[in-house]
Amino acid sequence: MSLWWFDADHKRARDVFIKRGYVPVEAFENQINSIRTNWKSIKGVFGTHIIRTLEADGTRLAPETILAKIEETLL
Repeated sequence: MSLWWFDADHKRARDVFIKRGYVPVEAFENQINSIRTNWKSIKGVFGTHIIRTLEADGTRLAPETILAKIEETLL
């Protein structure tokens, strides 16, 4: 089994989270602050298995592209 971290531009992720509208934004802020605080440990666990799936301009990585990136590591 391999672990993968799907990363995103934090500001854009916050905007998307707010648009959902069913969880208080404080929950997002708490989670993002925890990620920032623990990023070194997180990166240590996932290593090169980090895929940026949401960019600052709103561009999302297609599921097929995500799968291809994961499959590349299996070769």
